[in-house]
Amino acid sequence: MTKKRKMKKILIATLTAALLGTAVSCSNHNDSKDNAEKTNDDNLAGQAEKDADRIVDLYAGNLYEIASSELAVNKASVSEVKKLAEKMLTAHTKMKSDIESTAASRNITLPTSLADNQSKDIENLNSKTGIDFDNDYVKQMQDEHEKAIRILDRISDKSDDASLKEWAMTNKPELQNHLDMVISTKNMVKDVKKDMHETNSHEKNTDRTH
Repeated sequence: MTKKRKMKKILIATLTAALLGTAVSCSNHNDSKDNAEKTNDDNLAGQAEKDADRIVDLYAGNLYEIASSELAVNKASVSEVKKLAEKMLTAHTKMKSDIESTAASRNITLPTSLADNQSKDIENLNSKTGIDFDNDYVKQMQDEHEKAIRILDRISDKSDDASLKEWAMTNKPELQNHLDMVISTKNMVKDVKKDMHETNSHEKNTDRTH
């Protein structure tokens, strides 16, 4: 066998092994949210399937709010952020049970854990400290609550399930109240961060003059 043919054979073997490795990795992939959506796609149809997709999205976001708030209760540096996290943890733990009951009555399968991208977001949030952590947490809370309100709006507008529509409309005011608290806290954190920056700048300028 010539050296050129031998190198070609080795290259093919390497590529084949890489492709097989990718296939095994994909087959072992186990994203809880993806699995729940697939199960609902298999078991439900029409508007019921669309309702299920929205409930799954709502539940996944709720799980993330619980996980991030658990972090914030322990890591927040600003007392108002810690208080917000405690309120969010209590409210969304209760909401978790409410969504579970709503889903169970409609044969909707829910995720059993955070989605892969959510786990990465939690890791990233956990890597932050001090005011940077507080700032990221309240920003994420704003995004999650705005997303949840949009989901409830779509359910109340699009669903054929009268009781589900009523459920969505009943829960929206509480989430709007949460969003108002989050935005207020976010603005407060912004002011704290600005004051810290100005204080640090002043101290640096003072050091230069001495």
